[in-house]
Formats: sequence, C-alpha cells, structure tokens
Amino acid sequence: TLPYAINYVTAMSSAGITPDEVFRLLGQSKIYGESAVEARYVSRETDFFGKDLLDALRTVSQATPSERMREFLQGAVASISSGSNLTEYFRAKAHQYTLENNQQQKTFLETLGLIAESYVTAMVAGMLFLIILQSVMTILSGDANPFFLYIIIYLIVPFGSIMFVILISSMTPEV
Repeated sequence: TLPYAINYVTAMSSAGITPDEVFRLLGQSKIYGESAVEARYVSRETDFFGKDLLDALRTVSQATPSERMREFLQGAVASISSGSNLTEYFRAKAHQYTLENNQQQKTFLETLGLIAESYVTAMVAGMLFLIILQSVMTILSGDANPFFLYIIIYLIVPFGSIMFVILISSMTPEV
C-alpha cells in the first residue's frame, strides 16, 4: 500500500496542506494499511509527545519494520533538513514507487499467466486425455467398472484445482 499512500501524501502536499497535517490525514485513512499505521505513529509523536515533525519522522523511521517506509521517512528528514521542497520529494518518491509497483504487478501477471497455462494443460487437457483413454480402455477390455473415472472426476480434479488455488493465493502480493 506504500505506493498508493505516497501518492495520497503527494496530492495532499501539492494542495498546500502542511506536512504535519498530511501525516495526520494519512493516519486517519484506513485503506492505506500499514502505511496509515506508521503515519499515526508520526502524528502521535507530534501531538502527544510534543516533538517537531523532523524528530517524529526520525523516531518512526528508526522503529518501522518496513525498509521502504524507512527509506521514505529518512528521505523526508533529509529533505526537510536541507531546506529543499518537501512536495517535490514526495512527487519524486511517488513516481519511483509507482514505477516499482507497476513492474511488480507486471511480473506477477506474467507468472499468473504461466500458472494459468499450466492449469489448462494439466487440469483440463490432461484430465480430458485421461478420461478418454480410460473410456477407450474400458470399451476395449469389456470391463464396465468406471472406478478410475470416478477417481479422476471426484478426487484428482478437485484436489488439483485446490492446489492451484493455494499456489496462486500464496504468490499473490499484498495490495
């Protein structure tokens, strides 16, 4: 959620809202997940502990478990300390993280396409082949026992489909 949160911060900062208020508003937006939690920590440091924004950003950047959030907050500290335009820093980081996010999504979609092709090959074409093969073998042998067909239809197909769902679920990146 960090790329989206930084875009939100950039939009708010571009509208002329003070950085302190930007982090407070980000902290109130629950849709930004852990980024909002970190922003609430910044607001807590300024509101309750009386620190200025620079010290609050330093404190939260040292405590955050996210490497990307730490980099973002430390960059904001450096930008404020050097007297440069914080909105421009937010804009540059928003662009950088958006590009990185797009690349991650593109890679994920390519992998998902490969998994979809594997599913069609194994679970659709493969099962059709086995069913046709078993049906022909049953006709040629004269045995009317469809036990193997039941195993394919009621055991292998559902189990294989569940395994593909679990695989995709475990690979899906957090939004």
